[in-house]
Amino acid sequence: MSPHTRAIIIALAGPALSFLGALWLLANVLIDSGRELTFRYVIFDPGHLIIAAGIMVSVVSIPVAFQVAAAAPEDLELDLFEPEPVKQPSGAPADIPAEWETAE
Repeated sequence: MSPHTRAIIIALAGPALSFLGALWLLANVLIDSGRELTFRYVIFDPGHLIIAAGIMVSVVSIPVAFQVAAAAPEDLELDLFEPEPVKQPSGAPADIPAEWETAE
């Protein structure tokens, strides 16, 4: 995936979340239009909270998207780490049978 495509996906995370909150508010207004607009409703309504979360995600994701867009493709590659092989102590034989493996 190109750096610009990654940057666009990262940058759209917050606005997409805010859009979801706006859809929630629109659906809530269409379904239950009898609510009055109070301070408690604005602060604690799930649609408003989702919009606030989208704004907070945008504050973080948009600067990250600019950094990703400016980065070289080599900087965006993930390093694959492989575990080191298990080493036997130098004085012990390589194959030591466990107690349950020995036949009596």
